[in-house]
Amino acid sequence: MARILVVEDDIVVSQSIQAFLQNSEHVVVASVETGEDAVFQAVESQPELILMDIYLRGSIDGITAATDIDQQFGIPIIYLSANTDTDILQRAIASEPFGYLLKPFSAIELHIAINIALRRNRLEKQLEQTEQWLATTLNSIGDATITTNETGHITFMNPVAENLTGWDQSELLGKLVYPLFELTEASTETAIANPILQAISLGTSTTSLDRFALRTKQGETRPIRQTAAPIRNSKGEVTGSVIVFQDITERKRAEEILHRREQEFRALVENSPDIITRFDRQLRHLYVNSAAEQLLGIPVPAFIGKTNRELGMPADLVNFWNASLRHVFESGQEQTLEFDVMTVDGIRFFQARIVPEFDPNGSVVSVLSVARDITARKNIEEELRLQAEREELLGQLTQRIRQSLELETILNTAVQEVRQLLNTDRVVIYRFKPDWSGFVIVESRDEQWEPLLGRAIHDPCLTRDSCLQKFSRGHISVISDIRKTNLAQCYVNALSELRIRANLVVPILPGGQLWGLMAAEQCSDSREWQTWEIDFLARLTDKLSIAIQQSALYQQTQQQAQREQTLNYVIQAVRNSLNLETIFETAVREMAGLLQVDQVNILRFLPDQ
Repeated sequence: MARILVVEDDIVVSQSIQAFLQNSEHVVVASVETGEDAVFQAVESQPELILMDIYLRGSIDGITAATDIDQQFGIPIIYLSANTDTDILQRAIASEPFGYLLKPFSAIELHIAINIALRRNRLEKQLEQTEQWLATTLNSIGDATITTNETGHITFMNPVAENLTGWDQSELLGKLVYPLFELTEASTETAIANPILQAISLGTSTTSLDRFALRTKQGETRPIRQTAAPIRNSKGEVTGSVIVFQDITERKRAEEILHRREQEFRALVENSPDIITRFDRQLRHLYVNSAAEQLLGIPVPAFIGKTNRELGMPADLVNFWNASLRHVFESGQEQTLEFDVMTVDGIRFFQARIVPEFDPNGSVVSVLSVARDITARKNIEEELRLQAEREELLGQLTQRIRQSLELETILNTAVQEVRQLLNTDRVVIYRFKPDWSGFVIVESRDEQWEPLLGRAIHDPCLTRDSCLQKFSRGHISVISDIRKTNLAQCYVNALSELRIRANLVVPILPGGQLWGLMAAEQCSDSREWQTWEIDFLARLTDKLSIAIQQSALYQQTQQQAQREQTLNYVIQAVRNSLNLETIFETAVREMAGLLQVDQVNILRFLPDQ
């Protein structure tokens, strides 16, 4: 469990991060919005990790605050940013963060970044402690040294040798070096010939390569590196020997730590879901991890020494990649790019960071690429874009409905826009008659399909009570393929006659009463209707139901106004004339026009008839 400080001035992002970490093993000790508060909280709350937004309110940004905190306290920091500007990235890299997350990011990405950063920090601290301890040890002692005479009897031991062997010089002076100074093969623990005696007898120097071990007075075994040489007089005669040796126990431990660290790093790389590759200046692969094989279906050995072109990658992708790689080699600057490629799971989108690797002279000798699968993010972005387009269209249609009381114009606009958005063969609105038969009142269609406008459609299934009741309750009919759906044969026959293979039918219910149906029809082939398409059509028919009610109310108002006008006209004629015949003629003429009938009669009943 780690104590985490969140530095983010966007309250939504800050709350999202805290929500991500709520059920994790980590604890958010504080959440602040400025660089100044971040430095203050680093002192107050003593976090083990900081999630730092680059752009912050206040006089210092996230990079400046992170640099200050690192210099004072050495707390690991992960940057959070939606910015991929090269200058910002270079500043961020220069501050040596433990991670860099691009917004938006998922909870999984955040947890992985946090755990990697914490693990890396622990490893670096362990290694730093080991290196400091080893450096202190090596600086405080010299090499252990023992000398003998020509018979192998000890003549000198320095304090370092005393400490290393466990023997005091006073105990060993004048005594035979063997068996007091005993060496073994480190791997097998078998005794080996004493190098001091070999130097005396053979007159040559010998040097071991970290494979010898020294058995001390206390019976302990210590790995050493040693050099033994004969001591000669002026005549070249061997008069003794000297052995200089070092205790390499700590170095062995350090090597084991480094080896474990390398193994851990390799395990992280090999098990990373990202494609990690290294290229030389000829753009050949020097290394790829197993993710490349899993995603691209190309065995790892097949990459090594080959260029992307030689691997048969698409020419446009190869040219794009080669240009980016050459740019990094020439400029020495990191680059981020996005691309799509055919994988074993189909087309996937990736975002790659290409980082230069320098030799001691500052020349770029290779580049490292880390490519992350961002298909899910791309899909979300595309869905959001389409959702925005659909919302905009629905808003436009709603606005037109509010601005117009002409029902025919509204309905025609609706079917045209729906057909364009859904990219379907035909969209119609079907109006019920009182006897529940009906006809198509508006349509939008591709020219190759038969027009249905004004056509009376008799569907015996549609007029059944069970079908009408379902539509009256708001039932939406979704048919992907009439040939593979368990439909009544009469309905299949009716749709086949109209050359409809798949359709999506939504009821129109102004005032809760079944008025008609809107149908999106696919004639060319079957079609799986998407959830958003069904939802959009349902929302649109709700708007149309309101428009129909508004139009009906408008017509009623107009008719009432016309009746009032006719009545006023007749009343005015009565007032202006005392001629009964003229009054009656005016009345029947106006009533015929109002009622739109061929004839209106006034009958007078005589008393005797």
